[in-house]
Amino acid sequence: MRFKIVLIGLVLGLFVGCDSSQVESAIAAPRTTEALYYQSCASCHETGRAGAPKRAKLVDWQQRTAKDEQELLASVINGFRGMPARGMCSDCSDEELFQLVKFLMPVEPTAEVAN
Repeated sequence: MRFKIVLIGLVLGLFVGCDSSQVESAIAAPRTTEALYYQSCASCHETGRAGAPKRAKLVDWQQRTAKDEQELLASVINGFRGMPARGMCSDCSDEELFQLVKFLMPVEPTAEVAN
């Protein structure tokens, strides 16, 4: 019983000083790919933990880029090696996961145009 009282107090404490419009806008805020990445993916993909390819690091992604984006998405949805199914974003839609795959992959440098 004491746990429930403490939990309710913590939840109510989060909203102290917030009027209803602030709470509504926080709930309605769009979920950006970058925000989802830092919420669900960065703990592994920023450090390379458990063999995860680092975000935008070409050498880490060379083997994986042999797969097309749909194959990579399937690995995210189903889980792969140390990564759980759907990564750490169980409430992400397939489209959000697809955008996260694209966000993680390195952009290959374009050739400079000589004048």
